[in-house]
Amino acid sequence: MVRPRRQANVPEDELSRGERDDAIARALNRMSDLYEQNFRPPQGDLNRAVQVGCTYERFLAHRTPAFTGEEDPMRARRWILDLERTFEVCGCTEVQMVLYASYMLQGEAAYWWETKRSLLEMEFGSLAAVSWQRFKKEFDDRYFPVSVRRQKAREFNNLVQGGMTVEQYATKFMELGRFAPHLIATEELQVERFMEGLRPEVRRQVACLQIVEFQKLVDLASIAERESSFVVGSPPGQKRRSYLGEGSSSGSPQKFVQRTGTRPQTTSGVRAGGRTPVCPRCSRAHEGDCGQRGIQCFRCGQPGHFARECPSLVQGGQGGQGGRGGRRGGRGNQRQLVQARVYAVTPGDVDYEAPETHDAGVITGRVRLYDFYACTLFDSGASQSFVSATFARMCNLVTEPLPQSLVVALPNSEIVCCSKVALGCPLDLGGRTLDADLIVFKLLGFDIILGMDWLYRYSANIDCRRRVIGFQLSDVDYLEFVGSKLKARPSVISAVQAKRDIACGADAFLVQVVSTPSEKKSLADIPVVEEFPDVFVDELPGLPPVRDMEFVINLEPGAAPVHKAPCRMAPAELKELKTQLQELVDKGFIQPSTSPWGAPVLFVKKKDGTLRMCIDYRELNKVTIKNKYPLPRIDDLFDQLQGAAVFSKIDLRSGYYQLRIRDKDVPKTAFRTRYGHYEFKVMSFGLANAPAAFMDLMNRVFRPFLDSFVVVFLDDILIYSRDLEEHACHLRLALGKLREHQLYAKLSKCEFWLEEVKFLGHVISQEGVAVDPSKVEAVLSWPRPSTVREIRSFLGLAGYYRRFVEGFSRLSGPLTALTRKNTEFVWSDKCERSFQELKRRLTMAPVLALPEPHKPFVIFSDASKFGLGCVLMQEGRVVAYASRQLKIHERNYPTHDLELAAIVFALKIWRHYLYGESCEVFTDHKSLKHLFTQKNLNMRQRRWLELISDYQCEIKYHPGKANLVADALSRMYRDLKRNFWWEGMKLDIALFIEKCDTCRRVKAEHQRPAGRLQPLPIPEWKWDDISMDFVVGLPRTPSGKNSIWVIVDRLTKSAHFLPVNNTDSLGKLTRLYVKEIVRLHGVPKSIVTKMAEAQSRQKSYADTRRRDLSFEEGDWVYLKVSPMKGVKRFGKKGKLSPRYVGPFQIVEKVGLVAYRVALPDYFGDVHDVFHVSSLKKSFGQQEPRFVDPERIQLQPNLTYEVAPTQIVDRKEQRLRSKTIPMV
Repeated sequence: MVRPRRQANVPEDELSRGERDDAIARALNRMSDLYEQNFRPPQGDLNRAVQVGCTYERFLAHRTPAFTGEEDPMRARRWILDLERTFEVCGCTEVQMVLYASYMLQGEAAYWWETKRSLLEMEFGSLAAVSWQRFKKEFDDRYFPVSVRRQKAREFNNLVQGGMTVEQYATKFMELGRFAPHLIATEELQVERFMEGLRPEVRRQVACLQIVEFQKLVDLASIAERESSFVVGSPPGQKRRSYLGEGSSSGSPQKFVQRTGTRPQTTSGVRAGGRTPVCPRCSRAHEGDCGQRGIQCFRCGQPGHFARECPSLVQGGQGGQGGRGGRRGGRGNQRQLVQARVYAVTPGDVDYEAPETHDAGVITGRVRLYDFYACTLFDSGASQSFVSATFARMCNLVTEPLPQSLVVALPNSEIVCCSKVALGCPLDLGGRTLDADLIVFKLLGFDIILGMDWLYRYSANIDCRRRVIGFQLSDVDYLEFVGSKLKARPSVISAVQAKRDIACGADAFLVQVVSTPSEKKSLADIPVVEEFPDVFVDELPGLPPVRDMEFVINLEPGAAPVHKAPCRMAPAELKELKTQLQELVDKGFIQPSTSPWGAPVLFVKKKDGTLRMCIDYRELNKVTIKNKYPLPRIDDLFDQLQGAAVFSKIDLRSGYYQLRIRDKDVPKTAFRTRYGHYEFKVMSFGLANAPAAFMDLMNRVFRPFLDSFVVVFLDDILIYSRDLEEHACHLRLALGKLREHQLYAKLSKCEFWLEEVKFLGHVISQEGVAVDPSKVEAVLSWPRPSTVREIRSFLGLAGYYRRFVEGFSRLSGPLTALTRKNTEFVWSDKCERSFQELKRRLTMAPVLALPEPHKPFVIFSDASKFGLGCVLMQEGRVVAYASRQLKIHERNYPTHDLELAAIVFALKIWRHYLYGESCEVFTDHKSLKHLFTQKNLNMRQRRWLELISDYQCEIKYHPGKANLVADALSRMYRDLKRNFWWEGMKLDIALFIEKCDTCRRVKAEHQRPAGRLQPLPIPEWKWDDISMDFVVGLPRTPSGKNSIWVIVDRLTKSAHFLPVNNTDSLGKLTRLYVKEIVRLHGVPKSIVTKMAEAQSRQKSYADTRRRDLSFEEGDWVYLKVSPMKGVKRFGKKGKLSPRYVGPFQIVEKVGLVAYRVALPDYFGDVHDVFHVSSLKKSFGQQEPRFVDPERIQLQPNLTYEVAPTQIVDRKEQRLRSKTIPMV
């Protein structure tokens, strides 16, 4: 509707205000309809969420204020939010939202909109096409620009409580948090950010509570703020605020009773401090009018008080209202808070002695609770009695929830909540038992604190001078307890606990534990070694003897002598040079020289800080013909150590100095110093062929023992054996060789009779070979590479341990790509992740098994578009990892060829393990399983097939999801390493996993069944071994026979077919057997019934799915109690029920795969001979853990069922004709 024509000439000021608004509303409604009909954009369906929309009258009814363009950006922001809430309630369309909002613009804002409207109409063609989001964007750009939003976000980021109360800080926090939603995206981030801004004294009290709800944090912070204000704001002589147990009319402490909820009022109009008057309305110190009427409680929503003063926070003794009721949102069912106090929680809080005043401090002592002695504090300043949470777990105390949550005030004004109590704990004091109700609390220095509730119950009289507590148990029974000073005990906490304590304000000290050097080793204390004192000398006796070989320096033809000027040195270096030259001259290792050769001298620092003299022989080495004598591969050395359990390591003393130089080559070793020209008579460090020559010498000395029990790499000699007795013999032979060849060792660097030894950067033990953590430190501390050369250095060092890192080539791929030619060096995030992941993997490197010959190997191979990877395993343990990146031409291979290339790669790289040994290759490419039977192969596949045929390998299909080689040891190490670390951690974890009794009894074995089939022995003579069977169900003969008794000689296969009846008795069959068989062939040695026809074929098939396993007499084993789960709980199989019981000891080996086990008496119905597949070896403490026969009845089939001990409740569903039990 438009305005009536009869009013067209009426002046505007003569119209009433209501008529003018009605006319404007009708005009806007009409314009809105016209826009909807004529100017709707093509995507109008999207803008028609509400077809009818909202009338202008309905919109005005919400009384949304107009916007005049104020300079305050927050005013503009609030105006937009108010509009959006109104639009949402009214259900306005997009067109109506823009129209109504533009109408509410007045003053400067209206002028801005007129200009912006014309621009938008030019852009969109009409105003109807402008969306609400576009209007908001234009509005925000003008009145709430990005700079303002960023400023608000910075204000939020820098927001701290400061002088605000917690409620004011929470309000400001929520107001500014809208401008940085990414910082408080989750409630966890919201709590963390709010906690950071709290004042330190408030944050310390709430940080330890591990609060995860924002509103709960605000509430508890308000409580902590109030408590801290009373403690900190009180004058020194004022008594601390009363808590639970104080002020009782009867003088007895209350037991878990709430305190009154009213706040203490002061008697005068000023605070105790005498500064600012206290308001009688709000009980707060301020000047001027009270603003109590304008505030609102965050807890219950009622006006007139703050959340910390809410009556629902702490109720008095009246009851009736539960906890924190009254707040909207359904939180009224939480437990009420009760306050208590404790005088001391650590030994540092107590005063044991006061020598100046002769007043005794607190009383402590040891009290027995069950079988454990507790460090106990008798604290008359504590309202309740407490027990350490750690001590409660150790004693297995049964706890119950408190009727109300207990808020405990600590000596440092902190507030801690308690929720559990152990009732009726029997405390043994001097042979008398006194019960105590102990609240579970986090104590650090004491196990138990006995407070006033306990002291009052037993009428305790405390004699502080004598430190004696007397208990009046009855009229005639009086007990005295004499206190004693407790010694401080060290406590171990986790890294998480330490971080939490630091966050709570605890002082932290960084302490480095350094192992002190052990006392000098003595030969007399080392078995076998004590027999060879002449091998372990303190100093070399002089020039080495003349040996079969000498160090030779052969020069290239035409090489001329080379000499260099001496290097300049510092005074300290000159002093050290003079000293070392004199020592070498005294020992005869060097002599003055007139040689035309001359090399400079320099110093290098050793690990212990001393200086090592080095000769720069680089010019001499350039013209020296290189000795090609090979050094052994380190991997090959480790492969010789399989099965070794005892190790000894010998390091020669100055090994190079124990080999002479050929006389005519001595002048070539000359070196020049400030103190003269000298030449070496023994092999010196830095000469090109020195390592090869010394390796040749060591191989000649230990050649009879190499790869038997001795491994040698330069001057490092490792002796290994399977047991102690064998090791004594091996060690004696090795030391005898050193004595024979007059080679001397350095005792301080030698180690003997070890179960774990560090050798060539690895840790070797009976379990296998692992990375030496001390050697990995260089990799971990490696700075980020900045050049290609530094990347190559890092990859070279890390690649030394690549056999321990699964997927090494994939992890190092981004770094390797930077080392290629014509590649720009750009250190990306991908390179950084690769760099850090490689370092992390080296710290988590697993213990690899040492391969044993003549045992089958298993290979898992896989390929991707970027590389090849494989894992070599033996008996379920990883031997090595291998991987490499694809070459450029290999990236064009089809999937079939890539998977085959992975197999070929594994066979080539581990040829020294696999050649001549049986192995299985598992791949997730199923077509490779039929590779040997395929006819159409390309040339590449034919070439690879010829290589594969050289190995005794079988290719099997393994689904991709199952082709995962997981290491339980590495997983547990990774999980524990987050919070703990100790020396030898990996070995301890490995032993723990292996000896874990719970794991051995509960976990199922994911291995092939143990025990291969044992065929019957081949008979030595005919009719010595026979087999028999019955063919039944035949037509009856005239004589009444309906079965045939077949008796076969197992050697000749000759047979007798005897007609019998299936109802014949055993006696009748026996007489027939004697008449027909014994009469002709005699008594056989063995009789086998139901003989399989294809015995050997069945054995070969069955053995492919079985594994060898054997035990010895005296071993301890677990016994499988059920083929599936072992225990049926209430008639159902329990997933976590033990699958094994024991351990039990093997007393006899019955056959090859059966064992007799010593079973307890209540296994009376169970036969004591078991197949090896039902047994599992026990590695831990060899103590039998029998099942209680009174609680569990074992069935003959080795299963048992647990029945319920009590039926607490039942539920039934009643129908018309029947009742169905539900629970």
